Amino acid sequence: DSLNCLIIFHLCKGLSNERAALIAALCYALMSTAIFYAPLLLKTSLSTFVLLAAIYLLHRSYQSSSVLAWFVSGIGLALAVYARGNFILLIPLALAVIVFFRPPKISRKIAITVLLVGLLPLFMLGAVRNYWVNGEFQVLINNTGYVMYSANNSSNPIGEHKPPNFIRHNHPVEIDRSYRQ
Repeated sequence: DSLNCLIIFHLCKGLSNERAALIAALCYALMSTAIFYAPLLLKTSLSTFVLLAAIYLLHRSYQSSSVLAWFVSGIGLALAVYARGNFILLIPLALAVIVFFRPPKISRKIAITVLLVGLLPLFMLGAVRNYWVNGEFQVLINNTGYVMYSANNSSNPIGEHKPPNFIRHNHPVEIDRSYRQ
């Protein structure tokens, strides 16, 4: 989480001033959830880091004339999407920001094109992986909702991690096939 504090500091410094950045980083460092999750290697910590890194990369790209910066931002966005499936909503949001708030040092068309091209390598890698695992060509991992449903449903009142009643198998490939029946 030290990296998260650094990213927050540099992001806020670019948006405001050093004093505001220091306060923002300090607020994150003292936040109880950040303190609780810091020593744990969980998806929550990883997705927070990847989201902050993607936002930071997008902010840096917006101020840059570098095509490479926009490409790296696309890779960062793709990583964020794979960390948490619902982060896919960041892609249309980033595109809307580019369309409505023109980047000062690069054209809109180039920024959008290179950002989308930056998304492709990881999305294609995910699609190949999914085809190899379950025989279907799909970009995103299809168990994004499984974990949420398995922990939050009426047959699981205490929120433990157990498969829902309609799942008959525990192997990931078999779980995927059960969803499709």
